[in-house]
Amino acid sequence: MDMYDNGYQMSEVLGAEYTAFGIITLVINFVAWWMLFKKADLPGWYGIVPILNLIYLVKVATGGSGWGTVLFFIPVVNVIYAIYVYWQLGKSFGKSSLFCLGLVLLQNIFILILAFGKSEYIGPKGKPTSYTYNG
Repeated sequence: MDMYDNGYQMSEVLGAEYTAFGIITLVINFVAWWMLFKKADLPGWYGIVPILNLIYLVKVATGGSGWGTVLFFIPVVNVIYAIYVYWQLGKSFGKSSLFCLGLVLLQNIFILILAFGKSEYIGPKGKPTSYTYNG
């Protein structure tokens, strides 16, 4: 028996555990984004479709036309713009600046709090609007 056999078997076990953890995390994130978009009076599936979710995230958070999504694809600019968008997302749900900072730094955790908590969508940048989805 070779001493490296156990190490190889252990990596197979850990690989399966990491894969299962990744799938569970992905499903939880899909549900959270679905719920977040539902709170913003948009179809939930918008939250899980790539690119479309960014377009509507920009609209929900900033009230812009969605063209700001292009900034997510420019290196360095995307980091700065993402900070701005997530900050405004917190404000659009009526959250404090401290919560917005948490949303910027620990996005996955604070998205879950927004999605499953009692927060309600106020409007882009925290200002009530008469925007309604007509789709």
